[in-house]
Parts: sequence; C-alpha cells; structure tokens
Amino acid sequence: GSSGINAEYGDAQATMIYDRAIELKGVLAQDVRFNHIHPDSPTHICFRVRGKEEIDYEEAVEELRNRGIYIEYYIDFFRLVPVNASFGKEQLAQALDMIHDVVINKC
Repeated sequence: GSSGINAEYGDAQATMIYDRAIELKGVLAQDVRFNHIHPDSPTHICFRVRGKEEIDYEEAVEELRNRGIYIEYYIDFFRLVPVNASFGKEQLAQALDMIHDVVINKC
C-alpha cells in the first residue's frame, strides 16, 4: 500500500536530518562563543551562550524570529532542529552570529 512509500520517505528524511545535525554540530563545537550541550541528541542541536547566565529566552527567540532566525528554547538553552534542507553550515554560522548578538546586546 501507500504507507510503505511514506515510511521509506520518512526514513530518508530522518537520515538527512541526522546527517545535517552531525554536520552542524561540528560547526557549533568549533565556536567558542557557545557551550554545546546534549551532543548525543540525534536530531536537536542544543547550546547555551557562554558568559551569559541570565537570559530572557522568550525575548531572544522573539527578536530572532523578527530577524528570520527560527529557533526554540527549552528551560535554559537554545535548540535547533535542522529540518530545512537549505539550512547548512553557512546559514548556521550566520544564525550563531545573530543569536550571539541578540543575547549579548539585547536580552
């Protein structure tokens, strides 16, 4: 039936997300401005901004959304799920610059 096709497509899409997450985690791991947390998560890229303890995450997420960066937060860290195929290393680097700027200067 048609469910087989969807299952295969789902697996392929999941594999792509895993591969992209691994690649993007490499970018994050090299950026000293951030503290990479939960590196074992296969789908989520989770991090905190170093040197900034108290962050208004809600405000930061809203400000970033205004700038076209869609990220979520959970309790006390940011998390990103790289579902968008066009979101690669370059886009992550730009996003990290913006996240850092917003957190350090605004929140």
